[in-house]
Amino acid sequence: MYISIPYELAIAIWLLYQQIGWAVFVGIATIVLLMPVQAFIAKFFTKNKALKLEAMDQRIRLMNEVLSGIKIVKLYGW
Repeated sequence: MYISIPYELAIAIWLLYQQIGWAVFVGIATIVLLMPVQAFIAKFFTKNKALKLEAMDQRIRLMNEVLSGIKIVKLYGW
């Protein structure tokens, strides 16, 4: 697969060049120049997702503890 990727990209760029001309290279340059911005955004979202999962984990632990306490009170009530 890694061998065919450069060939596929070259063919795709060549076909696009035939259709729309030099605008293909402007599009490719835009994509390449925006890669660092995309990496920064991905890092930001990954960090925030980890924080969100940690908060959710604490909330689930608390709910399990509350439900276990309710269960114990109900069993002693019988």
